[in-house]
Amino acid sequence: MENFILKIIWIGRGLLKHFLSTWRLIQKNKYGMWRAGKRVALVRGGNKLSSLGGQKARE
Repeated sequence: MENFILKIIWIGRGLLKHFLSTWRLIQKNKYGMWRAGKRVALVRGGNKLSSLGGQKARE
């Protein structure tokens, strides 16, 4: 009986560790994606501005 309980605790701890590490990765990825999204938005905004500037310079 004790072995059974220990096994459940051991499996539970393993799952918890796995869950925590996965969760940390997801959080990191979320932050990374958010930063990348911001960077993409900045780059797009910069391109829009530069293309507008180019048009005005041509006119």
